[in-house]
Amino acid sequence: MEPESAVFRVTGMLSVIGGWFVTAGVAFAGAFILALIMHFGGTVVTVILVLAGLAALLHSNITYKAKDDGNGSDKAFNAIVSSRDNGEIWSLFSKYVAAHEADFLNRIAGRYLRVTNGLFSENVKVLRKTANELRQEKTTLKNLRRKETICLRHVDTETAMVKSAWFHMIFNNMEQMYYSLRRICEPAYEHVDNHFSPIPRNYVDEFCVSRDKLKEVIEGMASACGEGRFNDLRNYDYTLPALQTEFSDLRKSLVGDIQNNNINLTVAYLYLNLIQESEQLAIELAQMSRAARKFQLG
Repeated sequence: MEPESAVFRVTGMLSVIGGWFVTAGVAFAGAFILALIMHFGGTVVTVILVLAGLAALLHSNITYKAKDDGNGSDKAFNAIVSSRDNGEIWSLFSKYVAAHEADFLNRIAGRYLRVTNGLFSENVKVLRKTANELRQEKTTLKNLRRKETICLRHVDTETAMVKSAWFHMIFNNMEQMYYSLRRICEPAYEHVDNHFSPIPRNYVDEFCVSRDKLKEVIEGMASACGEGRFNDLRNYDYTLPALQTEFSDLRKSLVGDIQNNNINLTVAYLYLNLIQESEQLAIELAQMSRAARKFQLG
């Protein structure tokens, strides 16, 4: 046995044994404190502690069930992978993808509104909560892509070859929208958390006009996908390019103000980032609208 190896083994064993003693000490101290509280608090405190324990168990059960539904108890997913009828598989899969598109777009619309309102009203709690939600969303998207890719493998080969490019394009657009929203949220949260100067009211007012139009488009696309009205997505073929132009005009106007030293640079760069990522959202939505129509209708 090498001397270095022996040292590491002994150290590891002592660390494990030390962990046992720490665990025992914490458990003993916790039990002692609870016993003291119940002794001096009487029946009322005992009942409160029992109810708190039951509430914790119920919450844990609900959380586990929700997680289980997301990971393995997806009825639509199970129906797709267990079916042997090619026609039924495609019908189920197309509805499965459409439902996830609608859910994702609704989440994007809500968070986009919350992030921008949180920035303009300097509400750090809203921004922190949304930032945490967006970090969790990455795992949701990763699991969704894995499951939908598994479903695509069960579609008959000819259909899968025709649809796969549009399928992957849809998901790539969704990922890019997710990252755009994170690129809006994270600098906004840091800006407000550090108590930097707020965005001037005139910029807020002009941005909110285009922001509200974009939110309305996202919600409209979500409704069309959820209800299977994919031909209605053509209605946004002109709306989204017009919104891109609106955000581009806002960007050009801001650049002019920066060149004329009419705005604090820290605020200007934050607002510029907000405009650019909003414009990128409109671009990704236009691409997703086309890809969703091609995937569903051919």
